Amino acid sequence: MRMGSHLQKTGCCPSSLSGCARRKPAQRRGERRVEDLLAAAVAEFSHVGYEAATMSAIAARADAPIGSLYQFFPNKEAVARAVRTRYIEDVEAQWVRLHPADSSAFVDEFVDSMVLFVAHHPAFLALLDAPPSTLPLGPRHRLRLRLSVILDALRPRVCEGCAERVAETVLQLNKSMMGLYARAHQPEKSWHLEEYRSLLRCYLKARESSSSAVRAGAVGRPVSSGRGDSRPRRATPSRASAGGSRMGGR
Repeated sequence: MRMGSHLQKTGCCPSSLSGCARRKPAQRRGERRVEDLLAAAVAEFSHVGYEAATMSAIAARADAPIGSLYQFFPNKEAVARAVRTRYIEDVEAQWVRLHPADSSAFVDEFVDSMVLFVAHHPAFLALLDAPPSTLPLGPRHRLRLRLSVILDALRPRVCEGCAERVAETVLQLNKSMMGLYARAHQPEKSWHLEEYRSLLRCYLKARESSSSAVRAGAVGRPVSSGRGDSRPRRATPSRASAGGSRMGGR
């Protein structure tokens, strides 16, 4: 699948290259050239990996002069950052269609969406090994917010008031587990997916339980005496019972 055609389907456009490209193309011809260069970068990264890929090889795959590549991207890191920006936008476009009612439905819809994403984005695995400088922080932050909104809408809620932290944990789990899935040979892929589903279900259920426990604790918390100390006080024996105890002990 060509990157350009896929981006048109998901509503992405060259304006998303802000912070990645040396300059944005001003004309349609320039936009097509950028799409061709990024499609060549995807092919090169997926074929030889991020480390082995070079600017010269990317330009050659695009059948473009090396100067044309440098006209838009100052280095390989900027090229990878642009590709990862597009990938993040494609993930977000898929997550917009997620409408799970509970955590179990979320796990199924979420993992299925990621399997579809990996199948249509051949450079995904290669870019997992790219340096942190290639990760576009703004789009990544928006992706976490998108996921936190989905998680916060689940019933029962997961970890009330900390959906963003749960979303970050899910993103890190997703990176690791989908990396295992992408690297695995075909007979093992389904096994890794089932392990991922089980892991994600257990984590979200634990967050639900934690949230319920916090609410239950708030309901059963002792009322403060008004002196700034809300700790339950030890019961002190009455004088009669204390006296009886002393008498019984003689």
